[in-house]
Amino acid sequence: MGYETSQLHSKFWQAFEHSNAPHMDIIITVCDKAHGEACPTRPGHPISAQWGYEDPHGDTEEEKRASYSKIFTQIKRRIDLLVSLSSEKPQHLSLNDTVKEIG
Repeated sequence: MGYETSQLHSKFWQAFEHSNAPHMDIIITVCDKAHGEACPTRPGHPISAQWGYEDPHGDTEEEKRASYSKIFTQIKRRIDLLVSLSSEKPQHLSLNDTVKEIG
């Protein structure tokens, strides 16, 4: 997709428990298997939501690339929607509800 990923990797929750961990306003889990699991409480009580996606799969490189591309597009669509939210959104929708609704 054109993004540099060589330095990226999955992280355990413990990576964010130390004193110099980055501040998080929103935590979104994307693992389909995490649905219904409780997330640990974080300092500042960030918003959390579960946006489950199927695991990328395929028998050939072409099928795997197509699966990753499909999931990338789904995630990008939701993130684009999230960052485009206007301050004029309906008052009855809190950011927490909105993040969960997008998922």
